[in-house]
Amino acid sequence: MSEITLPYGERGLRWSPREKNVRIYSCAPAPAITDVEGAVRDSLRKPIGTEPLREIVRPADRVAVIVSDAARLFPQERFLRTVLAEISHADPARVTIVIANGSHTLSDPERIGLTRDIRARFAVVNHDARDNDSMRIVGRLPGKERLFFFAQALRHLVRSFSSLPGDLRRVASALCRGDAAGAADCAGYTMFGRALFIFGASFRTKVRINRAAADADIRILIGQIKPHFLAGFSGGLKAVFPGCARRRDIAKNHFMMNHPTAALGRNENNLLREYIERAGALCGRSFAVNAVMNPDKTLAGVFSGDPVAAQRRGSELCRRIADVEAEPADIVVSAEGLPEAVNLYQLTKVVPPAGRLVRPGGAIICVGECCFGVGGTMVVNEITCRIGFWHLLPPGVRLYLVSGLDRSTVEKTAFTYALTIDDAIAQEKKRRGRDGLSVAVLSGAGLMMPRCKAEG
Repeated sequence: MSEITLPYGERGLRWSPREKNVRIYSCAPAPAITDVEGAVRDSLRKPIGTEPLREIVRPADRVAVIVSDAARLFPQERFLRTVLAEISHADPARVTIVIANGSHTLSDPERIGLTRDIRARFAVVNHDARDNDSMRIVGRLPGKERLFFFAQALRHLVRSFSSLPGDLRRVASALCRGDAAGAADCAGYTMFGRALFIFGASFRTKVRINRAAADADIRILIGQIKPHFLAGFSGGLKAVFPGCARRRDIAKNHFMMNHPTAALGRNENNLLREYIERAGALCGRSFAVNAVMNPDKTLAGVFSGDPVAAQRRGSELCRRIADVEAEPADIVVSAEGLPEAVNLYQLTKVVPPAGRLVRPGGAIICVGECCFGVGGTMVVNEITCRIGFWHLLPPGVRLYLVSGLDRSTVEKTAFTYALTIDDAIAQEKKRRGRDGLSVAVLSGAGLMMPRCKAEG
């Protein structure tokens, strides 16, 4: 097969497949929108399920414009400038731009489109989920599915006894270093800590949101709609929760990730999505401005208005772009570029799409630069992999990683190190003890929702 270029970093990764049975899949793009500002402006003036933005925002309102962190790739600066021009009648001193980092690290404002002139005109809050003093309680949500989560917690509790010595050593080591926050994190990620969190997720819980977002009279949510392996699709009120939420509250929501209704491409009857929308709605009025992107990074659509209605409408277009019919394979190469593969934590989102195609006992080769490291080894191993998607994969599947991370770093994760895609395939052939393995390649897997053809 001739050379192909897969998404990887900013420039891509050239690869010449040596196997005979290789199939390459990618999304089918929608017609590209070239006039970005015009499309955003039209969407703000003809919104879905609500009045135009200019009529909703009053001159004396406190306005929180909530923007995405670096994990999203869409023309955010152009969206933001169009939104700010549309609410130019509002007092700039009462407009605050909030960066919805969720539990991620703090963002570089310049990198996400908050240029120097924007920062000079408006206050900017870089949301820190660990800063409890910046939060306030906006309400409480009733518990659900208590029996399911009790069973999950019990399984973790039983498994916690075998891992207890190692868990205690990690906590003690952090305390000896004087790192109380690190010790608390270690305790939370132990089997016992996870058992408590999982069970606690089923009870009535407080929802705490950054005051800059919670105290506003209206929130304008600028973000991207794309497939999400837990919340169905991103976008909408996800900018408020978990975007502007307290870390512990986010953890409770994320610990719902192995509920059977939390699934890629499923908005409705999704426990995790329902929790996100109920939590975000506790703050009051919000107006969403959501982008849907093509795999070539061009704009496919803009959906503004009521956060739930606009997110649902945008999800329909996103689904049409993401839908790919593919054949099952022994090996699935799942590749993604920036910003989806900024670190391993983000890159793990390409595993569930590949899991729809890989055969039992097969392999998934994740390809992404991971230029900002792992993103938390315990989070990747114990939360994202063990709780998040292991149950979505067929039995016996091995995960390989082709990235910019060194071998010693990868070996601490749930992934097997591979220098190249060919190296990973060679390792898998050796493990399986045979040649002739079929290979499926998902180019731009972060935007894909493969449908598996039935095997004859």
